[in-house]
Amino acid sequence: MTESGLFPAVWIKEKRNTIRILLLSLLPFMLFIGGYYTAALWWGNQSITVPGLLGLPSHKAIELLSQRHLYPHVMAQQENAHLDEGTVVEQIPPHGQSVKPNQTIFIVTSHKPACKKTPQCVGLSVEQARARCEADQVQIREHQLPSIYPPGQVIAQIPAYGEPLERNHVIVYVAQRMVQWRIMPSCIGYDVTDIVNFCHEHQIPVHIFTRSGARLPDSVIANQYYVYHQKPIPGTFIDTQKPPLLQVVVSDQ
Repeated sequence: MTESGLFPAVWIKEKRNTIRILLLSLLPFMLFIGGYYTAALWWGNQSITVPGLLGLPSHKAIELLSQRHLYPHVMAQQENAHLDEGTVVEQIPPHGQSVKPNQTIFIVTSHKPACKKTPQCVGLSVEQARARCEADQVQIREHQLPSIYPPGQVIAQIPAYGEPLERNHVIVYVAQRMVQWRIMPSCIGYDVTDIVNFCHEHQIPVHIFTRSGARLPDSVIANQYYVYHQKPIPGTFIDTQKPPLLQVVVSDQ
């Protein structure tokens, strides 16, 4: 074969290969277009009734839409403390509307609001605890508890610091002074000087009266006056840290 006849044959062969490659590259696109138009002709006249989704969990709503060849899309979340997390509260289009297959259905689901955390009250004075709870918009309930801690200091709380505050109130236990109760002894028949010495020893205030109502000084002479009546009466519980005034009525022996 001459050189002049060789080049046209090579050129024609390369041209054919180029066309073949081009056609092969266009084949997927042509198949897609064909399939799309086939589906459009097949389903184009079909319609689907949108199901009711309100009140369903989101996973149930998605499953229901998928069975009907509809596409779900969660477009927003809405805070609601009374519904379970992910409950459908709104849908677009609404229940009963006719739509085309593969149409997107927009839904809004519920979302639990963020739970408050319990503020720190232990170690604070009750006034500081009140101020902190007021700043956090949390209700505070106080209970007094005898304790060795300084009176007015918060010594315990429920719930503990940092725990979820589901009911929006915290219970605090406030230390109060330890009360030491004693029983008032009977002074009747005793020399009033012995009673005065006993009261001074235990820091109990005492007033002495005669039966006629006259007030006597504490420095009375021994073996001259004896207790006839007393107030508080014998057997009364008294706070030794805040003892009451002892009033005794005396008479001559």
